[in-house]
Amino acid sequence: MKKLIPNRTSMTLCIIGLLCLLTYASIGSHIDEDGILIEPFGLIPLFWVFEILAITAYVVQLIKGFNERY
Repeated sequence: MKKLIPNRTSMTLCIIGLLCLLTYASIGSHIDEDGILIEPFGLIPLFWVFEILAITAYVVQLIKGFNERY
């Protein structure tokens, strides 16, 4: 049961990142009547932050599990 918690953490971060990407795609972008591009640009870096955190959390727990075995 102890090993499920780190996997839940990395999976949760991954899912949040994917939700940011899906939200960005579903909102879309459009050009205002003044010629200004309107888009939810902040969701793209959030996607990458959550994905990098998910990978980092997974690798850290993988290393900890490897060190506990040997």
